[in-house]
Amino acid sequence: MSPERFTELLKNSENDKLLIGIGCSFTQGQGALKDEVWEKHNWNIPNTHTKFELEELELEGSWVTQICKNYMPDWTPINLGERGGGNRAAAKYLTSVFPELNLDDPNKEKIVVFMLTGPERYTIMTPLWVKRFHGIFESIWPNPRSDQKMWRAYAEEMYSPKQTMFETYLNIKEVENWCKSNNAKLILVSAFDFSYFRHYTHKEIKDTIDLDWVPDVWYPNNHPSVFHLLLDKDGFDYSIADGGYWEELNYTDKYPKGTEHVSRCCHPNYKGHQVIATEMYNELVSRRFFD
Repeated sequence: MSPERFTELLKNSENDKLLIGIGCSFTQGQGALKDEVWEKHNWNIPNTHTKFELEELELEGSWVTQICKNYMPDWTPINLGERGGGNRAAAKYLTSVFPELNLDDPNKEKIVVFMLTGPERYTIMTPLWVKRFHGIFESIWPNPRSDQKMWRAYAEEMYSPKQTMFETYLNIKEVENWCKSNNAKLILVSAFDFSYFRHYTHKEIKDTIDLDWVPDVWYPNNHPSVFHLLLDKDGFDYSIADGGYWEELNYTDKYPKGTEHVSRCCHPNYKGHQVIATEMYNELVSRRFFD
């Protein structure tokens, strides 16, 4: 998060109606650029770019901004999504990291959308952080063959389906409890991961972590995630593991400009975020989240 973005969040958080998005790059807006921006950069914008002007355009193109701009003009977007962030980081950004935003103000009307990322993505505090609004967390993945020691240690000493599921439960409960305490409405949805649709059933949760609990996840048009919704629109078969889309779409010659709704970096593009915003607004209306 750039200093300029943090300053903008401070300004926006002063408003009375806040639509708060928390999650990973699918919330932050990575790749949510119009075609003319991609074309200007020869359809080759690295997913690790640090250009402020592109981040501003991504935030503008994100579903968090588009849902307010197109359907909820009296609401203000608060985008707390972070590239590469895990569910634990998302919860902390909402509940604890930025007290200056006064998101717990009881006089503010709030809707929180928790766009869940991959449950195996574990968030740790990075020892390198300098400023609180930039680079507090880093994510690690369970990869025993990684050249990063922490990833190998996570895979070999910590990771398991039980650990992953219980960590996800704790992250969701933290956000749920914050919303209950601060009179905020909450909706859960998966960004791209199939797990919440396939494995987070009452029986599997009970068998794995011995809890009578099922997350109230919204499945847009009965799709496992918002990304699967877009993949379906673009004609992809996502019935195989992980959707089968990453290798086929991610900066490949087969799709040199991405697809209609998916960018070259395998994230929703501007039109994809438009679709997400439309479907999400319809869901908010159906849940009567508005007076």
